[in-house]
Formats: sequence, structure tokens, C-alpha cells
Amino acid sequence: YEMYFFKFGIENPKQNDLELVNEFLELMKMHRKDYNHSFTFLRLPSLFENTEFSLGIEFEPWIAKWKERIKSDEGRALSIMEKHNPVFIPRNFFVEEALILAEQNDFSKLDLLLDNLKYPYTYKEEMKNSLFTPDFFDESQFQTFCGT
Repeated sequence: YEMYFFKFGIENPKQNDLELVNEFLELMKMHRKDYNHSFTFLRLPSLFENTEFSLGIEFEPWIAKWKERIKSDEGRALSIMEKHNPVFIPRNFFVEEALILAEQNDFSKLDLLLDNLKYPYTYKEEMKNSLFTPDFFDESQFQTFCGT
């Protein structure tokens, strides 16, 4: 669970921290929330303004407990979270789009993808249009070697 403690900004775990982690993971599973976006939302909620992603009211009691847990050193906690929660991950749609365009000698999307991968833990404005898979892309019909 050490990795999870860091993802929540917890450097020195206390007695109830394991329960805090498990409760969040269960909420994510129950409400079918995107893993990466969920952790990014905790650290950078403003990034999700005017998007379809939100943790929702179901998470509010948990978020209050988590904020109480990290409040003594919130700056340090957010710094730890930044090192353990990438903002950018190469989502299938954007990788596929970049490869198709590159085959047509248009490397603009591939260059953007590679640039975003250089520093995936730090939000940059250039990432904004590469964070959310478009609604029209059906991920369930897309299979990779890792089965995602």
C-alpha cells in the first residue's frame, strides 16, 4: 500500500490510512470512475471544470476525511501526489490518431504525444485536448496487448 499512500500524499501512514485508501478504491470501483482522472482530480480539481468528469457527491464525505488527514501539511502532500500521479497518460484514441496521421506524414499529433510523455506528472496547457477520450470513441471495441 506504500504506493497508494504516496498517491494520496501520505508520507507517514497512520492507523486509519489503510481504511482511507480502501474506501476510495471501493468508491472508484462502485461508481466506475477513471483511475487516473480520480487521483488527478484530488490534486487538481480545477482541471476538470467544464468537463464531464467529476468524482461526484458520493465522494464528498471521503474527500472531507482525506483533506482532514493531509491538512497539517497540505503543501507537502500535494507535492508528493504530483510525483506519484501522472496528469497525462497516453490514452488509446490519441495514440491511434497520432499513428494514423504519422503514416500520412503528419507528425503533429505524434510530436504532441511525445512532448506530453516527457513530463506526464506536470500539467501543461498543451495537454488539455489530450486528457479526455472523445465520446465517439468506443474504448470497449479497442483492445491492446495488455487487454485494456
